[in-house]
Amino acid sequence: MDINVRKIVNLILALMVMIGLSACREMPQIQAEERLFPQISLEYLDKYEIPSQIFQETPIGGLSAITYDRKKDRFYALSDDRSQRSPARFYTLKIDISSNDEQITKIQGVTVENVTPLQDEAGQNYSPQTIDPEGIALSPRGTLFISSEGIPKKEINPFIGEFNPTTGQLQQQIRLPQKYLIPTDPESEPRGVEENLGFEPLTISATSTVKDDPFRLFTATEGSLKQDTPTTPPTNIPVRLLHYVISPVGSPVIVAEHLYLFDKSPKGCHF
Repeated sequence: MDINVRKIVNLILALMVMIGLSACREMPQIQAEERLFPQISLEYLDKYEIPSQIFQETPIGGLSAITYDRKKDRFYALSDDRSQRSPARFYTLKIDISSNDEQITKIQGVTVENVTPLQDEAGQNYSPQTIDPEGIALSPRGTLFISSEGIPKKEINPFIGEFNPTTGQLQQQIRLPQKYLIPTDPESEPRGVEENLGFEPLTISATSTVKDDPFRLFTATEGSLKQDTPTTPPTNIPVRLLHYVISPVGSPVIVAEHLYLFDKSPKGCHF
């Protein structure tokens, strides 16, 4: 064998041995909680009550969710009006937050700058009792994802939609599993969300601010589905959490669904 070839073979064998030895080393043990649940805490700073008022012919009130646009330094606040008092809508807010000499953070004021009606894919405002907006989240691509609990007693399904923040027009809906929707066959077993207990929480997790990078969307039901509701008084309330991956290629994909048991609320409480 040529001496140069022998050197190359010996080098390859040495590398293989080193890789094998390194693979045999005991890896540090990490609990699942350490990977999935970073230690994050919240500190209460202040509150501000927006005075009752009419803005551009809409009553301001029933603000069910809020999201922050860091680039514009503006907040979007969603009204939970079912298009009954005014068209379903969200408001653009400028919130003045500052600290005094004692470094105590206070909300100095909230200015309502704009109101944007929500529109369907055809560009029409939602008719009364066809939407129940509850959750809102700003995506890295500058769109707003909004959840509607639906109105089961009127056979209106819940939905999660992506809206244009400038026009308020629906761009796409996220496909929901059939178990969350009202059955089309009246003979079918009851299923879907309960009245006023649909998709209320909504948030987005992004690893990048680049608009073309994938991001994750999380939502959950406020209560149990009809088919999950126990026939006897429950000690725990089963709620479902959904996890989607959204990318510029293809439709949003559901990657996980979790059933979580909530403690029953104390008598007289409502959340």
